[in-house]
Amino acid sequence: MLDPNLVPQEWGWRAAFIIGGLLALIIIWVRRYIPESPRWLMTHGRPEEAEAIIEEIETRVARDTGQPLPPVPDAPHLRLLSGHRTSWLDIGRMLFRRYPKGRR
Repeated sequence: MLDPNLVPQEWGWRAAFIIGGLLALIIIWVRRYIPESPRWLMTHGRPEEAEAIIEEIETRVARDTGQPLPPVPDAPHLRLLSGHRTSWLDIGRMLFRRYPKGRR
């Protein structure tokens, strides 16, 4: 869009700006149909909705495979904290202290 050989310079930035806005509108529209993850729902105080989504997924898998799901093996239980907000300080600590080099 910003190459003057492809699009005139006075129109290139306008086209890029319009395309960016259209992509944002498409994402907002698609976002309405994508459910929240059960983990997000649990950590934001909505465990009933999370459980309903899990049950729906398990029902669909059992129906599609024609077999009941195998029992869940004994494993340590996860504990999700509800209402905890990640602060910018927490993010900084993770980035610079715990994972300073990142993964490659």
